[in-house]
Amino acid sequence: MNKFQSSQSLSDQLNQPFSYDEYGVNYEGQVYISAQSVVERLNEVLGVLNWELEPLTIDINQDLKSVSILAELRIFDVDRERWVTRRQYGNDTMTIKRDETEPTGQAFEDAKKSALTDALKKCASWIGVASDVYSSRLSAITRKKNEPAYTTVLNHFGLNRQDYDNGVVVLPDSYKGYYEENGWFGIFQSDITELFYNGAGNSTSGFGDSNPSSGNQGNSSFSSSNQSGGNSRKNSPTPFRVMVKSKPVIQQDGTAKFEAMLENSTSVNVIVPREKASFSLTFNPGTVIKLKGWLNETTGFLRVGKANIEVESKAADPQTA
Repeated sequence: MNKFQSSQSLSDQLNQPFSYDEYGVNYEGQVYISAQSVVERLNEVLGVLNWELEPLTIDINQDLKSVSILAELRIFDVDRERWVTRRQYGNDTMTIKRDETEPTGQAFEDAKKSALTDALKKCASWIGVASDVYSSRLSAITRKKNEPAYTTVLNHFGLNRQDYDNGVVVLPDSYKGYYEENGWFGIFQSDITELFYNGAGNSTSGFGDSNPSSGNQGNSSFSSSNQSGGNSRKNSPTPFRVMVKSKPVIQQDGTAKFEAMLENSTSVNVIVPREKASFSLTFNPGTVIKLKGWLNETTGFLRVGKANIEVESKAADPQTA
């Protein structure tokens, strides 16, 4: 599904949320978006020839070992045939290796690149790209500040600790409709509220049980009885066994999508996370897959959890058979 509709205004397209995998949490517990995701959004919406970034000044503070860059983002307004500009500072600190007193030349170059990246993201946020990150519409449950809650969320949603090392992003409920339209997995504020206050968590402490038990958790059998339970996004990922019906294709957000059939003969659209997208391209129609994920019966999308997919029996490629 194309994330952007031709009927949407330019501002709406730039402001659209990113997929859940594109958000991250840094060591300080702050939600961030990668520069690559910002560049891809600008390219998709504006076109690669209709925007450019130029560093204007570079300031180096030798005492603080920091780099500050003033950069200008220029966007071409096709309707008015003119360039629109936004300027912002980006900053970074040079890394000094252990047992060293001064940063290396490579550390200086790395700091410049990072500062320019910071400036790009800040400039882009002024026209709506990832503005949710800078306006604090997103929150995070972090390992550093709240280990019990962090562990509870990982266990409850079946998340891999290595993929969410610093924390788990929590999306506003206003994103639910957009995510469901695109068949994306996400963890929303209402999911967290239900987990800690209405479900497995402990509403008194606010931390919850590090090993929560919910209705669908703990059943590891691949049976058709697990494949009819509505939208199970609020629980741990559910096991499914599916047969591939169409060759997977890579979507604009880097995920892969293919049509499949559940054991109860229900047709679904399977969304594979970016980490496993290339692997899924080896699936041919007729291949039987075991996976764990979240099924939205309303939209017919089955979102696969990270590292939760394996081939049971592989069908031959019809072009080489």
